[in-house]
Amino acid sequence: MHIHVFAAYFGLTVAWCLPKPPPKGTEDKEQIRNSPSLSAMLGTLLLWIFWPRFNSALLTNPIERKNAVFNTYYALAVSTVTAISVSSLAHPQGKINMTYMHNAVLAGGVAVGTSCHLISSPWLAMVLGLVAGLISIGGAKCLPVRN
Repeated sequence: MHIHVFAAYFGLTVAWCLPKPPPKGTEDKEQIRNSPSLSAMLGTLLLWIFWPRFNSALLTNPIERKNAVFNTYYALAVSTVTAISVSSLAHPQGKINMTYMHNAVLAGGVAVGTSCHLISSPWLAMVLGLVAGLISIGGAKCLPVRN
């Protein structure tokens, strides 16, 4: 849990220190096009690969380690399915919003992270993933973006 608190404060500090984007109409004509969605999708893929191992790294009991890995995958999967479903239902043309998916995967992993080895039934991890996905999508949809 300490790593999440550190990452939260570090991310807030970096976001506060970053320069503001230039006003519209002042950007150069020869800008290099970057794709933050592609970078975020690669980060989400890395979360899928490494997060279960991260959650089970310090556990010595093989049963707890197995529970931690499987429960992490269950929460990640359900939060991803929730993000895809709610995103396509919320969009007028039924399109998937990738930002919702990134946020929901992250929320599903964080929600199950500290207690993943203690959860005995898979459905509890799935409920945690569902609730975390819904909360993250609700926050991304309803909370205003500050510029």
